[in-house]
Amino acid sequence: MVSLTPRVPLSGKPASSAHLRLDVNMILVPVTVTDATDHPVMGLAPDSFRLFEDNVEQKIATFFREEGPVSVGFLFDSSASMKKKLDRSVAAIRSVLATS
Repeated sequence: MVSLTPRVPLSGKPASSAHLRLDVNMILVPVTVTDATDHPVMGLAPDSFRLFEDNVEQKIATFFREEGPVSVGFLFDSSASMKKKLDRSVAAIRSVLATS
């Protein structure tokens, strides 16, 4: 952890408020790891990864996991043969949408 102490102005009186400006260059490198059968591999530790730029290893400063976007489609049969099951089908879709 870095400790920051505001500078005292030339007048020797403390400033009424301190301002801090910090520029940070961070490059996000999204990674998806899959096995030989194209299934996602989950739970890898940060030390499982190495990052190289122009054959020079770079330090990975931050490592985090996040879920990506998902597209979902529903095929809904509303024909006469489903008339008696229509309410249950609608309830099932509502349940899926409520839990996602």
